[in-house]
Amino acid sequence: MSLPRINPTALVIVIFFIALTSCTSVTNRSYSQPVAYVKFAAQEACLTAGGQLTPSPVTDKSMQIKATRGMLIGLLLGQGGETIQIDLSDNGGRTDVTVTSRKRGLGFFAQRHVDERVAEFLDKYLSEDIRFEAMIVNSSTGAQP
Repeated sequence: MSLPRINPTALVIVIFFIALTSCTSVTNRSYSQPVAYVKFAAQEACLTAGGQLTPSPVTDKSMQIKATRGMLIGLLLGQGGETIQIDLSDNGGRTDVTVTSRKRGLGFFAQRHVDERVAEFLDKYLSEDIRFEAMIVNSSTGAQP
């Protein structure tokens, strides 16, 4: 009994399309608020967009936020499962923000990039007259600034 012969060209095409579907989308923004303020607003934006924050092993000085959206429908082809990463950088009094969303393999069937949605929520939170300073808590002391 022999195994069926696989056409190498067809295999390459299938692998290419699977790799293509697990693509990345990036959105860049810049804000005049301090990094701690923008970081808190970015965490809130991730949660509002349906993400669950991924615990980071580094201290609260980290300039990166990671989140994932939970699976909503189905196991392989359903909505959800996207990963969100937000990178913050202090640029002389301005805070530069890069929001990256990644779909998993076969994500083109039901997943969507959420980087624009997170950036829109971030714009909304930072443009409103919300006092995030009152909500930010120092993780080492538990005290508010």
